[in-house]
Amino acid sequence: MTPDLRSSSPSEHVERDAWIELYGGAPSRLRAALGLHVDVQNGATILRAPGVDDVLFNRVIGLGPDTDDATLRALARSYEAEGVRRWFVHVDPRWARELGPRLEAVLGLRRFHRAWLKLERGAAPLGHDPSLPSVVSARPEHADAAAEVLARGFDLPAGANALLASTVGRPRWIAHVALDGAEVVAAGLAFVAREGVYLAMGATAPTHRRGRRQRALVRSRVREGARRGQVLRDGDGGERARRAAAVVRQPATRR
Repeated sequence: MTPDLRSSSPSEHVERDAWIELYGGAPSRLRAALGLHVDVQNGATILRAPGVDDVLFNRVIGLGPDTDDATLRALARSYEAEGVRRWFVHVDPRWARELGPRLEAVLGLRRFHRAWLKLERGAAPLGHDPSLPSVVSARPEHADAAAEVLARGFDLPAGANALLASTVGRPRWIAHVALDGAEVVAAGLAFVAREGVYLAMGATAPTHRRGRRQRALVRSRVREGARRGQVLRDGDGGERARRAAAVVRQPATRR
């Protein structure tokens, strides 16, 4: 079932599609092991991953301002039933004044400690920069190492590794890596959706962070994405920016 996201931005649609495919396209054994679920309620997409104890993998996208209190409480119960301790809700800036206080009052959620920018660019070609390190498409033998670099970069729990590794070779995912010899030292993912290309995670190993590899990975994914359509990405250098916020359910103690 495809949710109705008329109240959300195109960049939100693309991000939603990426997460839906990340879960739905994972091998069935992995989906079962991590408890991956995607539900749609009142036009909102609810992502649950009890096997990955991190808010990045337990989130609600597309919640509208007209969502009633009963639906909000049912949403919270769906996470509680799965034993998910920490999750968050994307709050569209247009609805922040109305929806944010209700999420706090009804569910006890609180504003996340930071906001972020969603930046967009069109499909204009991006020139080659010969001064940057080389980047290659990830092969199956790179998958586990690339996932480890990404998981370490985002301080993710162990359950995330196999899910991230599963993107390598999937047709709608772009997975690029930078190598030092045969060693994967940086990695980046992007997802090709109907409305654009979403630049997802990118990270570099701590030992190699001064080599401009992350810049090279951003450019390589933008270039490949531009060959397929509009690129929507998080980071610096976009042509349009929209501030996003979230409210989060998180216990007092972090793992």
